[in-house]
Amino acid sequence: MRISESVGVAISFSLLCRIFGLALIFLTTSSIYICLKTRRMIITSMHGFISSRYPLSFI
Repeated sequence: MRISESVGVAISFSLLCRIFGLALIFLTTSSIYICLKTRRMIITSMHGFISSRYPLSFI
């Protein structure tokens, strides 16, 4: 391989690694965000259910 070909391969490889890392970071942050949102929704729905069943205990 010539020097220019190896430089092009290295540049494309680093770009691929950067894109893959960004996608991985985005996936992890979005999954954490979705998990937190669903947990908050579950907690609020359970709290509403419990307070509707037992209204005096959560005042």
